[in-house]
Amino acid sequence: MFFKTFRENFFDRRPFPHYLFQNFIENSSGVVEDLELELQEFPNWKRKENDLYSLYQTNDFKSFKTFQYPELYSFRQFLSQEVKVFLQNITEVELIEEIDVNGSCYSEFDGLLPHNDLIETRKFAFVYYLSPYVWKKEYGGQLILFNSDNEELPVTEAKEIYPARNALMIFEVSNKSWHAVKEIMTKSYPRLSINGWFHSLKPQHKAVSNSTTNLISFHNPLKKGVPQFDVFLNDWCKNDACISNVQEKFADTSECCIAQFLKMQCHNEMLNILRCSEFEEVGPLNKCKIYENLTRNRNSSLSQFLNSFRTTEALKFISRLTGCMMKDCKISTSVYKILKGCYTVVGDDDLLQFQHKDYALETYLFLGEGQWSKDFGGRISYIGNDDEEELVTFYPQSNSFTMVLRDSGAASFLKYINSSCCIEVYMICIRYHNVKIEND
Repeated sequence: MFFKTFRENFFDRRPFPHYLFQNFIENSSGVVEDLELELQEFPNWKRKENDLYSLYQTNDFKSFKTFQYPELYSFRQFLSQEVKVFLQNITEVELIEEIDVNGSCYSEFDGLLPHNDLIETRKFAFVYYLSPYVWKKEYGGQLILFNSDNEELPVTEAKEIYPARNALMIFEVSNKSWHAVKEIMTKSYPRLSINGWFHSLKPQHKAVSNSTTNLISFHNPLKKGVPQFDVFLNDWCKNDACISNVQEKFADTSECCIAQFLKMQCHNEMLNILRCSEFEEVGPLNKCKIYENLTRNRNSSLSQFLNSFRTTEALKFISRLTGCMMKDCKISTSVYKILKGCYTVVGDDDLLQFQHKDYALETYLFLGEGQWSKDFGGRISYIGNDDEEELVTFYPQSNSFTMVLRDSGAASFLKYINSSCCIEVYMICIRYHNVKIEND
C-alpha cells in the first residue's frame, strides 16, 4: 500500500514527477554533520564555469576510498544500494548499477540556468542538501522547477524548493524536467550539496531543441540612400596607425576591439533613441533570456544608422581592417538590451548547425553609460565543438566595437549577468555571413 501511494504521489506531481524527502537521514549520531565536514574539507574542489553554470565541484565519489573519505564513501554506497532499490520498487523502472555522485558548492553569484538533465541513460536526478539550518529566501540558491509549453520548452516558474538541510530531492529526467538553481545572493552561506543521477537501461529520447538562430533575417549590402558610414566614426579610428594596429591584431587572433568607436555625439544620440525604444524579452529560457528590439521604423534614425553598416563604404572599411572579402556576403542585424539576469546558452544543436557553414564576421557595438566590471559576468565567449577552453572572450564596454571571425563549428554565448550589475548596455550585433578569407 505504501509503495502504491508513494508512486501515485511521485508521478502525479507537477510540473514533472518529483519528491522532496525532508529530514532524510536519522541524525541522532551526527551523520549529517560528519558528511558536511568531510565534504567541506575535501582538498580538490574544482571551479566549473561555462555558459550554463558557475560552481565548485568534486570529482565523482566512485574514486573515493573508504579510508580516505569514510562518510562520503558510505553515503554513495547507501545511494547505490538502498535508495536505488527503493526507487526501482516505487517507480517500476529498472535501474542499472551505474550511479553518478559528486559534491557541489555554489558561492556568491553562482547559479545554474534552465536545463533538463537529459543525457543518455540518466533516469532520476537527486540532490541531498547540506545547507545551513535556516536558509532564507534572500540567500538565493532555490531549486526552480519550470512549467513546459506544448513544445516541451520551459516557460514559467512552477515551484521553488529551498535547499533545506538534510533534505533529499529526487525527480524523473525527461524532456520536460526543466529546472535551475537561482543565483546565490550571500557571501556568508555557500549552498553545499551531494548530487547526481541514477541510470536506466534505455537511452532517453531527446527532443529537437528550438534554436533562436533560426529566426535570423538576411539582407544584401546597400549601395545608396543611406547616410555615409564614416560620419559616425571617431576620426582616430580612420587613421593609418589605428588601422595598422587593428589589422595586425586581427591577423594574429581573428578578433579585435576598437575602443571609443563612435563620435560621442553619435553614441549619445543613438543611446537616447535606444532608451526610448521598445524591447521584448525573448527565449525560450533554456536558450536565452535577453531583450530584443523587434520592431524598427524603416525611416527612423536608428534604422538609418544600422543600415550604414550595410553600405559599400562600410564593407570596404571593415574588409580593410580584417582582410575578409565581403563581396557576396549576407548581412543580419540584431539589437539587444542586456542587464542583470540576461544570458544566452549554446546547445549542441547550435554548434552542429554552424559546422558546415562558411566563415562569418560577427561584429558587436556596445552603447551605454558607466564602466562594465568583469565581476558583473556578461562576457561574450566563443566556443568550438571540440574545444574545452573558450576561443574568444570580451566584455560589453560602452562605445566599443568588437569584430570576431567565426569559423565553422563555433558559436557564441552571453554569460549570465549577475545581481551585482548596476547598469544596462545596448548591444548591436551586425553579422556578415559567407565572407571569404585570403587563405581560402
